Amino acid sequence: MRFIIQRVNQACVTIKDKENSNKIGKGLLIYVGINQNDNEDSLDFIADKLLNIKLFDGENEARWKESVLSLDLELLLISNFTLYCNFKGSKPTFNHAMDGTNAGLLFGKLVSKLKEKYKEDKIKVGEFGEYMFIDSINDGPVTIDWEYPTEKNDDQKNKNNKKNKNEKNQNKNK
Repeated sequence: MRFIIQRVNQACVTIKDKENSNKIGKGLLIYVGINQNDNEDSLDFIADKLLNIKLFDGENEARWKESVLSLDLELLLISNFTLYCNFKGSKPTFNHAMDGTNAGLLFGKLVSKLKEKYKEDKIKVGEFGEYMFIDSINDGPVTIDWEYPTEKNDDQKNKNNKKNKNEKNQNKNK
């Protein structure tokens, strides 16, 4: 999954041709792109990271000391398949994005996981698969581009697995 995380003083999403909207005050506006290889195995880690990432100032304006969780702030999540854009010439392609049906299910599970770990009323979302208008007042600006898992994460897991297997083999040979 790829995330564009923006620290905001407020944000609002309105669905085209609908009157309803979701708004947050101070917190994080998070655009969520779902890759065709993503699955729910990482949702616990991702939810913990989004709630605990230290993007807010602490006491005496100390930088990067506080999180959404520690300050009791809000999240607004917007599903956005265009985060997995590539170009074929000048034309955008989205062949690395997960299909809409499965992406909608996985996005819903991420939202549920966040609500399970935090306060349900502090988690707001756009409407999956709909055309949306998003307004925000950025704070900083602070904008983070984060992807998890990454190839580096996968490489590290593979190295750790090989190391553990080698250690087990060495212990068997003793």
